[in-house]
Amino acid sequence: MLARHQELSRRRPCGGTQPAPRQPHEATRPMSDVDVTRAKAGTSARRAAAASRRLKFFSTQRVGLHQLAYLRGLAEGLEGAELAKRYLGIDHAAQLARVHRETVELVRAVARRSGHRKWRLIGIEIPAAAPAPTDGAQALPTVSQWAEEQGLDDWGEDELLTLFQERFADQLARPPSDPQQARREARNQALREARLELLKDLQNTVVEAATPQDDVAAWFSGEIVRRLRVAGAVTLGDLQARIRRGGRWWRGIPAIGAGKAQLIAAHVQRLLAAAPAAALPADAPRCASLSEIGTAGRDLAALGRGGANRAPMREYRVLQADTDVEAVEAWLKVRCTSKKTRISYEREMRRFRLWLWGSRRHALSDATVEDCQAYIELLRAVPESWMSSRNVGPGEPGWAPFRTQPSVPSQQLAINILAGAFGWLRRTGYLQDDPWEAVNRRLGDADDDWESDDDVDDPTTRAFTPAAWAALVDQVAIDAAQPKTAAGAPRMAWLLQFCEATGLRADELLRARRGSLVQRDGLWRLRVVGKGRRRRRIPVPRRIIELTRSYFDSRGLDFNACDRRTPLLGATTATDQQITYSALSQAFKGLLRRAAVRLPPDDAQVLRGASLHWLRHTHGTRSAERGMSANDIQTNFGHADVRTATGYTRAQLRRRAELIEEAFG
Repeated sequence: MLARHQELSRRRPCGGTQPAPRQPHEATRPMSDVDVTRAKAGTSARRAAAASRRLKFFSTQRVGLHQLAYLRGLAEGLEGAELAKRYLGIDHAAQLARVHRETVELVRAVARRSGHRKWRLIGIEIPAAAPAPTDGAQALPTVSQWAEEQGLDDWGEDELLTLFQERFADQLARPPSDPQQARREARNQALREARLELLKDLQNTVVEAATPQDDVAAWFSGEIVRRLRVAGAVTLGDLQARIRRGGRWWRGIPAIGAGKAQLIAAHVQRLLAAAPAAALPADAPRCASLSEIGTAGRDLAALGRGGANRAPMREYRVLQADTDVEAVEAWLKVRCTSKKTRISYEREMRRFRLWLWGSRRHALSDATVEDCQAYIELLRAVPESWMSSRNVGPGEPGWAPFRTQPSVPSQQLAINILAGAFGWLRRTGYLQDDPWEAVNRRLGDADDDWESDDDVDDPTTRAFTPAAWAALVDQVAIDAAQPKTAAGAPRMAWLLQFCEATGLRADELLRARRGSLVQRDGLWRLRVVGKGRRRRRIPVPRRIIELTRSYFDSRGLDFNACDRRTPLLGATTATDQQITYSALSQAFKGLLRRAAVRLPPDDAQVLRGASLHWLRHTHGTRSAERGMSANDIQTNFGHADVRTATGYTRAQLRRRAELIEEAFG
């Protein structure tokens, strides 16, 4: 037994003290399971360091089947790199060494806590088994198998090994003249068997199957857990739902790109492959799956002929529609004066009708007050199964009604659109009553929603603060000196100043031409055709006209002599051509991201979430702060109702706080 103790003490546990570096003269040997702890030769120090900084995905608190499968494969002599790629999602040598060590340490700790006396066998180096016998030779049984066959279970280990060596001396890899080597190989075989039995027992006793309700901290390392939680993925179910949306689901998770996202998705798939779907809370709003609803066009087209809320006498109705589809189409034709408006209205109506039919088995003309209230609750927390980022059309595989959880302003807009549609259908006689009149359509009236109410009603919260505006202006100046951004800097400089002074909508700005700017009595005006094809004239300050002249000069155009059809805002490649909305939005988002680094973290996060429309809100806010009346703001904006402009008469929170501090501080 002393010899056995000395032999085991010479074996190095994986993850323990690091071995001395191999000397150049040492001969190479076949790869064993401990070799996976070493970075492969040829990897440069820089690549290895970069790889080691990648996320530590699989440092976990629990032992999973994938980890035991990896260790079992190593114990059976399979190639370590392939096992790590299959079971752990690791394909880089630097990662492989670290993750192997952490996996061994975790499983050994769990085995030790579970009372397994042989826990040290996990991860130790055991020389490979002797080569398999050649053709015609009889394969050796294991020591334990031979002892069981011979009825020698009660014999001591040393005695068994001696008898085994004598019985199979001719078949051992080493010649009979080397009994010590034969004894060592037999002992190694016994250790390999004991390790496999230990892993099998752990699989049956300590392995915990992952569930969607598990905290991500149980299956990921602390580094990635912090990043996932920042993005709202607290449980494995949250993360799985985000992945199932498709598209670039990892956007918004710090320091996660396409490559790391692929590893995370594969790991979640392994963990939850056999997990049951999470049950909805008992009080959750009923929302049928899209498979229950079917294709929207096929199932919803004929609905509404016998709707419970249909006006009874057709001859007295102004609208002569027979089905809900016909009625909705008539509403869209009357109310939508632009393609953009029609897309928005049609989308909200489609969502509501899909939910009505799939979850309540009601047509549009069957909708009740309870249906409307339940749909408002649905908008507050859209089920994950109803969201997808895949760029496909309605009814196509992978499509879902929502792309993300709607913000509070988006929820309010959807409610307003639906309420307006039902009001119109009632006024035209298609519906007998309007169920939306009986529900509270104003979001944020509840005590716990006061913050959302502020976001909905106060457009000044979506205006650039003075600090953010200064950061944008400074960033444009920096961009002008950088080769990569110099071409677009004049356009962005003009965009900021022109939109702050005029408050144009993005589509109005893109349609504006040189001929839209006219001078009368020494004053410049911009002729605009806005929403509802309403025409208006916006005064343009002389300073902005001079900036426009300079901007035209940067494009190689003469402001006074150029074609009247020349866009005010041009593309960088073809200066006399109109820029598209997507290109302008992308360029503006890039400016926001670059400028955000100049602000405190909270302000930077707000700035990164801004959009082109914030320029319009900024104009309204600055106009109100400088004494312009609500009626004048309404006229400049082209709003049909002056109440829409009254929101800008409230000073920004920062300005109000300064006034309160000055008065009472």
